[in-house]
Amino acid sequence: MENYFNTIPIYQILVLLVIGALIKFVFRVIDTYVFPLEKKQTATDNALWQRVQIILWLVYALVFFSILFVENKLITVVITTITISLGWNYWINVFSGILIKLNNQLKIGDLIETDFTSGKVQSIHFSYTKILNEKGEVVVIPNAKLRQSVRKHQNKKEDLDTHIFTLKTNQKLSYKDVYKQVLNCPYIAINKNITVEKIKENEFQIKASLIDSSFVDKVVQFFA
Repeated sequence: MENYFNTIPIYQILVLLVIGALIKFVFRVIDTYVFPLEKKQTATDNALWQRVQIILWLVYALVFFSILFVENKLITVVITTITISLGWNYWINVFSGILIKLNNQLKIGDLIETDFTSGKVQSIHFSYTKILNEKGEVVVIPNAKLRQSVRKHQNKKEDLDTHIFTLKTNQKLSYKDVYKQVLNCPYIAINKNITVEKIKENEFQIKASLIDSSFVDKVVQFFA
């Protein structure tokens, strides 16, 4: 048994952990600073970026365990078994979150009805999803339960007209801030393509489809 512990690749593990921390840091920088500074973004860009992150993390995990397994098979099996056993519920939620993101089953802004609550999808994380209900409350649902409990996923009509709106503000807003405002607008078809483009320092152009063309004036007032 002593020989098994002596063959644990401590140096390789430390290097891989540092690499993992760097990957997480780079992703955080891109999410926090790079994306908000882009002049034009769409929901498709966000979905693609999510898939890229998932694939890179899966590759990283595969490389990590492959190196550990080659160096010390017994320790790798023991660590893997303990990790999965102790955090089984967490890993089930993570696996469900990966499926949701890869299959694009839910998108931020979708209107859904579940066994627990109904409302707009506010954010989708690996282990849980946040739903904004009609009362303005944020409900956190584990992804495993969410995939089993969605009873209704509201789809919008396909023949909706696209309109362009301008948002001028005295506040310093990022792309994400404006995008959240768009999702909170009750007259916009949030399941259709939404584009936010930064024209000037405090001016954004919003391109979106409306639930009904008669709501144009109301949307203008919403962004006024």
